[in-house]
Amino acid sequence: MQPASVHPLPWAKPNDRLKALTVTILSLWFLVLILHYQDLLPSVFALPAGWGDIAIGATAPLMASAISSKTSFPKKIFVAWNLLGMLDLVMAVTLGILASASPLGVLAGEITTQVMGTFPLSLIPTFFVPLLFIFHLIALGRVWNEAEGEGVMQSEIKEV
Repeated sequence: MQPASVHPLPWAKPNDRLKALTVTILSLWFLVLILHYQDLLPSVFALPAGWGDIAIGATAPLMASAISSKTSFPKKIFVAWNLLGMLDLVMAVTLGILASASPLGVLAGEITTQVMGTFPLSLIPTFFVPLLFIFHLIALGRVWNEAEGEGVMQSEIKEV
């Protein structure tokens, strides 16, 4: 008997959990764009960070279903997509710092990223961004492990 898996939604299929996560992430970044249009976040931060995250988040279910389907899917595309997602997260944090009211805020104008330091918005840079970065690393690690496994099998076949 296998132990029950521990998930926030144990009754949901993995693909359903991914869809729920995608909706959550997209909602957070729509919030960032809304805050920009209410003049609470600067354009230099909100537009590239918001639209970049929406693009990666909206394509996450497509990538997940493509990589997990039984048809062949170029792993290079999946790796590139994950690297773009990680780059987007790094860019968002970097622009957030550069548009802040700190000594590093060389892009700061009249409107800064100060609102991102207040709860609950502070959860985005302090919790969700690292969590998503880790998800990308896990996905890349899985592809790497699969590729290594295929490499081992190929070398065993050549030896025979």
